[in-house]
Amino acid sequence: MSLTVAEMAARLGGVVEGNGSRPLTGVAALSEAGPSELSFLTNVKYAAQMAGTRAAAVLVGPQWKGESPAALIRVPDPDRAFAQAAVVFAPPAPLFPPGLHPTAVIAPDVRLGDGVHIGPHCVVAAGCEIGDRTVLEANVVVGTGCRIGADCHIYPLASLREYTRVGNRVILHNGVVLGSDGFGYAHDGRAWVKIPQTGVVEVGDD
Repeated sequence: MSLTVAEMAARLGGVVEGNGSRPLTGVAALSEAGPSELSFLTNVKYAAQMAGTRAAAVLVGPQWKGESPAALIRVPDPDRAFAQAAVVFAPPAPLFPPGLHPTAVIAPDVRLGDGVHIGPHCVVAAGCEIGDRTVLEANVVVGTGCRIGADCHIYPLASLREYTRVGNRVILHNGVVLGSDGFGYAHDGRAWVKIPQTGVVEVGDD
């Protein structure tokens, strides 16, 4: 996808200073951006890079003053604007249609919301609840009594130990482990005795 600097500024609610006709095809850091890429400046320690950047345009705040060969797009919050711009150029996300893969092992009493996707070789133990449109990619293990909210995305090989609570719109990346044992032991004078880990892990919304 390609947008001009001016078109991107309009999408972000920004004001262009400089050449608004240059094409943008991606985003990058100030020191790495090429002549068709958009960058941003939020931290003053990187301000010295503005003079030498090859970026077509840079997102800056209303108060920034300095020289740059790039066009400037002034926005109230460059961090937020850069995140919005990155979405424009990101490749399309894979689609995960609702349904259960035939290799998934799901306990009979699990409660699944609408539009849930459970991928290959997942295990969901007894007493679990999974909210609407949540995606479990391959090889996710969800232990007894876990609750997962709506619109979550859990990437391959993540593990949730028993009774873990996960809110809505949570992302758990590859290999994440929630609720693992706290390795608590006490010595009774003869041997080390395991201390039961009675707490749970709770992750809030977003």
